[in-house]
Amino acid sequence: EGMAEAGDKYAQACLGEMYQCEDGVNMNYSTAVKWYRKAAEQGHAHGKYKFGEMYQYGYGVDRNLSTAVEWYRKAAEQGHADAQDNLGLMYEYGDGVDKNESTALKWFRKAAEHGDAIAQRILTFHVTAADALMTYGYGNYIYIYICGCDRFEFDFDFDGSAVVFVKG
Repeated sequence: EGMAEAGDKYAQACLGEMYQCEDGVNMNYSTAVKWYRKAAEQGHAHGKYKFGEMYQYGYGVDRNLSTAVEWYRKAAEQGHADAQDNLGLMYEYGDGVDKNESTALKWFRKAAEHGDAIAQRILTFHVTAADALMTYGYGNYIYIYICGCDRFEFDFDFDGSAVVFVKG
């Protein structure tokens, strides 16, 4: 706790985790929020992410999805993959922001580029027709022309063919 009290943002984020997860100390969400806030205010990406998480779920603070989005965005802009993934989900479902699928996909792509397995899985099943045609071309297994529908989900069969599920 000494380093955190002295202002070390890494120690502050770590201490927040300890209080959130009951790791060597008694669980105390309010204290976790205190340390995440201090780390976040000093620019620590993981501190920003965890501070946003506390607001998303109402741990130690009143639940506020808009505030969660604000802190996820700050961490996501620093390249924090979990924050990018969570921000994508917030946009996909309209939690704390207006629902916006293209913005959701933008954040899922960024998270996937950083190796986030959840975002990679989401992108496997959640693309636009333009993305699929751009990625797989016209001569491969996917050739899709659906009037009035540019959103679908797909999966690959073991033989390499695509199974397409049209949504909307």
